[in-house]
Amino acid sequence: MQGRITLGLASQSLWFSAYNNCDKKFDLQVGSDIRCSSCNQRSQITVRARIPIYIKDDTETITAVLYEEDVVQLVGRTGAELKDVEDQGISMLKKIGGRIKNYHIVCYVRFY
Repeated sequence: MQGRITLGLASQSLWFSAYNNCDKKFDLQVGSDIRCSSCNQRSQITVRARIPIYIKDDTETITAVLYEEDVVQLVGRTGAELKDVEDQGISMLKKIGGRIKNYHIVCYVRFY
């Protein structure tokens, strides 16, 4: 699919805490040492970016989520940077929305 993107409904933070090795989401403090229940490895909780978007072409609009590497490429901020800004009480929604609005994207969509 290819189309133009706009910022989706961001009802959550633009970041989440995840296990460093497999990126599984955990509601734990960043820096916590854990053994992951999914991959059975031991590592730390880190911050990952997560930004909801809409992708619209001539026929439809789909909802998608951008994660760390794609967020860095499109927005120029890591999950850790988004967390730091949010911790200061600053909302990045307007700035991010303006930066990505109508950006042309090509993506592959998997259906399950």
